[in-house]
Amino acid sequence: MSSTAHLPRAATFAATLSLACALSLAGCSPGGFGRDTSPPAQAAEIVKTMVRSPDSFKRAGGEVLWQGQTRDGRPAYVTSVAFDSQNGLGAMMRGCMLVAFHEDADGKIAWDPMWGIKDYTEEMPMLCQKHVPMEIKSTVGKAFADLNFKKGQAEPAT
Repeated sequence: MSSTAHLPRAATFAATLSLACALSLAGCSPGGFGRDTSPPAQAAEIVKTMVRSPDSFKRAGGEVLWQGQTRDGRPAYVTSVAFDSQNGLGAMMRGCMLVAFHEDADGKIAWDPMWGIKDYTEEMPMLCQKHVPMEIKSTVGKAFADLNFKKGQAEPAT
């Protein structure tokens, strides 16, 4: 058997490998196949930087409570983020946070570390529960947006 008999299999393997590499690179780029760029996913990335154990962070849900614009006209959001993460003792805990963020001139997300994130785990965990009506959640979202963006003209999320 000559070495040319293996050429079709080698070519097929090389083509498959090239396609797999291209798809994996596309998944790693912004807007790629594997990356969730929705406002709740972006807010979850912010929350992940704030928890005690970021490696244990797992998003459990979240939704847009308000969307509008900053005074500069940039897209802005207030989202809830439900998550599981380890506390200081290593136990897994469910948390609920609100995050107010906007897109900056480069299209990257930006938030105020002092005012842009609020932990509602203890006082109002219902903000992260699906069965609570959006009318209730969007009222809190709008108040949080007013605090962060000083602009309440935008409609609450539906």
